[in-house]
Amino acid sequence: MQQISSILEKFGTEARIWVFVSNRQLTPNEQTIATEEIINFANNWQTHGKEMTATGFLFAKQALVLVANESELKASGCSIDKINHLIKALGAQFNINFFDRMTTLVLDQDQWIASAFNPNETRPVISAATQDISDFLI
Repeated sequence: MQQISSILEKFGTEARIWVFVSNRQLTPNEQTIATEEIINFANNWQTHGKEMTATGFLFAKQALVLVANESELKASGCSIDKINHLIKALGAQFNINFFDRMTTLVLDQDQWIASAFNPNETRPVISAATQDISDFLI
């Protein structure tokens, strides 16, 4: 897996990201499959027949993250739908819900733990609303 710092270096802080936090940690086998699938998707992702510059990774055994450089080519609605189809398929395969937007990851004593959304949370949080790749470096 690419290191997040190298992704940040390659894509910059302006990269667009999609985060799908699951309702449980993935098993080691699921982690392997999910990582392979998200990287394969990113390597072959196209919008309007043109290749997107993208990568993906599994974060904290519980969140699938897709990163795209949209500085030259923006993701279209259809290409974004393809992301959702992939994540839904993985969720069905693993019996996991990646689309509960109330599930977040909170940094607690140097470990990312699953937590329900709390608007008053003061610790670092990763969620579907995360928009900055550098948030993963905390």
